[in-house]
Amino acid sequence: MNGRKMELALRLLGIGWFVAICIGGGAVGGYMLDRQLELSPLMTLLGIGGGIALAVTGMVRMLMAVISAESDET
Repeated sequence: MNGRKMELALRLLGIGWFVAICIGGGAVGGYMLDRQLELSPLMTLLGIGGGIALAVTGMVRMLMAVISAESDET
């Protein structure tokens, strides 16, 4: 595997971690708020929804950067 392919693989791996952390962080944050405010599933669901929205927005921006970098190199 040459350097360019390795860089691409690591960038895509980073995007995957970003998505996982956003959704997981939203779920954990919502769950903790649920425990404090006693609003059982409401804050968890809102946290997951917010995490998904943040993950999709960030993922699109990062993928556009990867695509533009790849098209500039070829």
